[in-house]
Amino acid sequence: MSKIETVQSAPLAPVETLEQKIARLESQLAAEQAKPRLKPQELSQEQGRLRAKGEMPLGSNIEHKLDGTVLTIRMDLSKTHGKTKSGDSWSIASTNGNIAFGTDGTRIGINVFRSTGK
Repeated sequence: MSKIETVQSAPLAPVETLEQKIARLESQLAAEQAKPRLKPQELSQEQGRLRAKGEMPLGSNIEHKLDGTVLTIRMDLSKTHGKTKSGDSWSIASTNGNIAFGTDGTRIGINVFRSTGK
């Protein structure tokens, strides 16, 4: 004869209704939107400050060091990062546009490329 065991299960959690889910998501969205955000100019200034401290890179394949008022930039010319949009050149290093550096309004824009030899 086989023995039957009684298994106790935890009570099931109540199912969230569609209305409850909508209310929960709206509440989460409102909380997210209420968080303080940096304005674009403030964000650019903060990124510039971090770059000047060496805590944020200038771009792809670009190393930098700020010593007082002297900025030293290094890049490995043997590396490439794919072809440019036109396809006529290989991209070696780029800041991907002009970027803030420091907090005095200084901006840097670097593009280093080599012909594909077409």
